[in-house]
Amino acid sequence: MKNLSLYFPLLAFVVLFIGNSALSQTMPECQIPQFGTISVDPDIEVNGAGQNIDTIEFWKAPDSSELLMFVSAKGNQLVEVWKFPFMGNEKTPLTHSTFNNSQVNGLFVDQESDLLYVAIGNPSSTVSVFSLPDLNFIMNFNKSGVNFHSEPNLAILKLTNGNKNIYVSADYPVYIHNAVTGDYINQFSPTKGLETMAPDNYYQRLYIPDENNKTGIYVYNPDGTPYTNNGSNIFGSNDFDADAEGIIVYNCPLNNPVDNGEGFIVVSDQRLDKTDFEFYDRITWEHLGKLNISGVSNTDGIASYPYPLPDYPLGIFAVLNDDRSVAIVGWDKIFAQIVPTIDVTPPELQSAVAINPTQVTLYFSEALDSQSAQNGSNYNINNGIIVISAVLNNNNRNVTLTTSVHNLNQQYSVTANNVTDLAGNVISPNSNSADYELIDNPGSGFPVDLFGTPESEKKVTLNLTIPGNVPELFNFHITAYDPDHGGNDPPEGQAFINGNGPFKLFPDATQANGDNQTKSFTFISPSEWWVNGDNELRFVRLYSTGFRIDTAYVTFDGVSDVQEEGKLPTEFSLDQNYPNPFNPGTKIKFTIPTQNIGEYVTLKVYNIIGNEIATLLDENLPAGSYVVDFSAANLSSGIYFYTLISGAFSLSRKMILLK
Repeated sequence: MKNLSLYFPLLAFVVLFIGNSALSQTMPECQIPQFGTISVDPDIEVNGAGQNIDTIEFWKAPDSSELLMFVSAKGNQLVEVWKFPFMGNEKTPLTHSTFNNSQVNGLFVDQESDLLYVAIGNPSSTVSVFSLPDLNFIMNFNKSGVNFHSEPNLAILKLTNGNKNIYVSADYPVYIHNAVTGDYINQFSPTKGLETMAPDNYYQRLYIPDENNKTGIYVYNPDGTPYTNNGSNIFGSNDFDADAEGIIVYNCPLNNPVDNGEGFIVVSDQRLDKTDFEFYDRITWEHLGKLNISGVSNTDGIASYPYPLPDYPLGIFAVLNDDRSVAIVGWDKIFAQIVPTIDVTPPELQSAVAINPTQVTLYFSEALDSQSAQNGSNYNINNGIIVISAVLNNNNRNVTLTTSVHNLNQQYSVTANNVTDLAGNVISPNSNSADYELIDNPGSGFPVDLFGTPESEKKVTLNLTIPGNVPELFNFHITAYDPDHGGNDPPEGQAFINGNGPFKLFPDATQANGDNQTKSFTFISPSEWWVNGDNELRFVRLYSTGFRIDTAYVTFDGVSDVQEEGKLPTEFSLDQNYPNPFNPGTKIKFTIPTQNIGEYVTLKVYNIIGNEIATLLDENLPAGSYVVDFSAANLSSGIYFYTLISGAFSLSRKMILLK
């Protein structure tokens, strides 16, 4: 990580995202520097039931996993409803009689009151209100005789006296109503034509982009008179090449639970080739820079959810793409481009493995601060397990806990609190726990792979792949074994063949701490393994400090990687690829159950917008466990999805390619 003292002028912004309480007390500002033009790839893109979509809004649930996203659809009179994590999680759209034969356009969520307001164009020309999260209809209102035309939009401003005004744009005039009762209050006509608006409760002002004339963003008081406290009521006059459309105010809620007026404003410049998202300082209105999102153009509505989510430690930025889909990107990715020299991403606890009854190794996403990582009081394990000490291993990413005695075959959960990375980012509550189990074959949680390949009737090559982040205390021993041999497993490095032996095969393999490495061992198998073309299963086991880690099953015809000898899987499973993130190769492991006889199995890879990238498997497979290699050598960095389908079964997982 970088030396933060070199970037003192930027700390005022970055400290918001570091999460270090001591820094936050001394550097509370939320300001970003001018950054020119930056570009990022979307993390995901979703395309729902709506046609000609226009506006996006989020509802912040008490539990972040219940976050809802709403998208209005003018083309078929509905509101799309999405539940986090959004991809493949669209819910039943919101429809209502007030939507009929009218364009459903503007949306606004009153987070304080848990209400969704929907602006509907002509002929309904009304605003309908629904409760959240159940979406029950409450009321609708408008000014009698008013025509909202085709694209009405909404904004709610909370006044200093506690009342709330709701502003309804109708192509040119703006109608002001009481947001609680719906009663009409007043109206005004902005200097230029408009569609969208954004309220600013701290400064008591309303931002209105000029939709058609490219003259910038106009600012108004709550009563509709021009806001001139900054010397003018307009900014961004020379920044737009096309319609100024969607607009948000980012007030840095992670740093300032109570809004203090800092932050920035984002406005979409609706270019047809690519949308420019223009950034402005919230206090000075200074132009800070522009953001492009790959593949995104012709953007109307935009929305921000600036709170932590799984996989998105700083929340998300959502934008419409050409009236058909919603592209979503994490704020952490955007801020990393704005201030690329400073780490703003908190560490994550990725997995935990019980290596023996009194030791558990934790695997983190990045290098850790040694003081916080080796503080045993920062770790908690359920079921009465006491953490005695914590040791940070040489790669600074893995922590080995010495504990009281675990029970075999019992589920445990470990939580890490107050652990920081080298930049001071504190681990997020959304990614600070991992489940594990002490079993005599912990291969499902341990990132080591053993594969066997028969090269001839007597020659077998074993490939052992060991990740670099495996602690150096692991000494691996490989043992060949014949299923006809009864009793206990043979000693390490020896084999029993049809009850005869032992036969010495090859030396032990000792792992040295360091980079990922693959060790290959070749041995000449006794003739008893291949009598009369015998292709019965033989297997080779990998051991570490007394625990069986992995098993490779070898036959004359090939190899399959099976979880437990003598037993076939009884259900489908699709494991997380390993390694993940990866570059450029990774392995995908899955199981096919015994009841799946006669069904074709496909395994395919897709990009974030759902385009098929590769077909890894398309054939009829017998029951068993399988590992498929995937190479992304010709793909660019980003998020991809892999999907296993067989009959009615379908399961997808996300993987990250980092080059």
